[in-house]
Order: sequence, then structure tokens, then C-alpha cells
Amino acid sequence: MQKLGDFKLPHFFNYPPYFTLQPVRDTREKQVQLWKDLILDYCRTQKIFVIGLEEDFALFSNPVIETLAAAAANYYEDDAANGDEEEEVADDGD
Repeated sequence: MQKLGDFKLPHFFNYPPYFTLQPVRDTREKQVQLWKDLILDYCRTQKIFVIGLEEDFALFSNPVIETLAAAAANYYEDDAANGDEEEEVADDGD
């Protein structure tokens, strides 16, 4: 299993379509949910509270499959611009 520091990445992280925004709505919704869950889990474990999409973020690239998540990042940026729900990482005191 691939790791990013001490964080274990899920098996689908090495699957290239994960980094390409999927055209089929149901598939895209599942993909977006996987991204949200992964980002929130990573941020919680690494104690990251703010992510700037213009910055390099460890989860948005995968050197093993030589790809970037530019399409996914653009999708989230569009969601934010359209006033869709923002995801937040809450500090639960851990």
C-alpha cells in the first residue's frame, strides 16, 4: 500500500481514472465523494485546516502513475464559485 508520509493512501489512489473527472453523472458523484472523504481524512490526520487550490497539495498528484488531479481541482473550484456546500475539517480535540 502506498503511503504519503505516515498516511496510508487507499488502493484507488493509483487508478488513473480517479484523477480524471468522470463524464457519467453517477460515476462522477461517487468519484467526488471519494475525493472529499480522502481529503478530509488526510487533513484530519495531518492537522491541516486550510487548503489553497492554487498551492501544491500532496493528494493532487501521484508520481506513481505520473498524473495530476487538475480536472478534479477545477471541479471543486467551480463548486465553490457556484456557492455549493463547502467542506470543513473540524477540530474535535484529538
